[in-house]
Amino acid sequence: MNSYPILIIAQKEVLTHLKNYWVVLVACLILIMNIAITGILGTFFSTELDPRAILLSLIHLHMYIIPLVALILSCDSILKERELGTLELFYAYPLQSYALVMGKWLGHNIILFMVIVIGLLPISYHLYQLEVLLTHIIGFILLIFALGAVFNSLGLLLSMLVKERALAMLVSIIVWLFFVFLFDLGFVTITIMTDGKISPQLLGGLLLLDPVEAFRISAIMYLLPVDAVEIFSLNNGMLQLSTSIVATLLWIFAPLAYLCYKSNNHG
Repeated sequence: MNSYPILIIAQKEVLTHLKNYWVVLVACLILIMNIAITGILGTFFSTELDPRAILLSLIHLHMYIIPLVALILSCDSILKERELGTLELFYAYPLQSYALVMGKWLGHNIILFMVIVIGLLPISYHLYQLEVLLTHIIGFILLIFALGAVFNSLGLLLSMLVKERALAMLVSIIVWLFFVFLFDLGFVTITIMTDGKISPQLLGGLLLLDPVEAFRISAIMYLLPVDAVEIFSLNNGMLQLSTSIVATLLWIFAPLAYLCYKSNNHG
């Protein structure tokens, strides 16, 4: 596989988005919210900040905001090329058709990683001062990035399947609402309707169908292994760190593989 066209397209995507002020604004917004969480929690702890409370708050903040940022970044990417007429022009070149998809995916992920690092860097130093392990901080950043990569793949898939930009934005918001809010409501409804008689294996499998839940499970089990068992009843059945990471990787690469297939068939 010739990676040069992929890198060129990724570079173009990065430079294009760096010129947009919204990328900087989003990074600053995440940074402000991260700092606000630490400051707000600090008002409730008169003696010493509890790093567990901060980590839980950061997990829940990023499981809401990062999917939305990734979808906004990618949901009209291929659609925009189609509207400008450059998509068919690209297919006319003697290049692998999936290079466009892979290049855009790589470029968007670079932007996402930059946004995440800028937003978390000062808080990471604060967490390190609170004796959170450096490996845990790095792992947390990578888990957040993986969540963003999932919704980057889903956004590109929407951009390939939907023919109008306004509709792509609408569907993106619906996808975000479903995975972040509605899935939880449906899961709780199923649990109540069955009076909790569903097997733990099935319940765990259902949770991993949601990439946001897979991120939350992975982050809690990695950062707070004791609380994961004693408070959240994780680390049993399907709800293992390894299975949640595998589920996340499937959510990243399954849409990407389909996109490459569709692209090769000029879908």
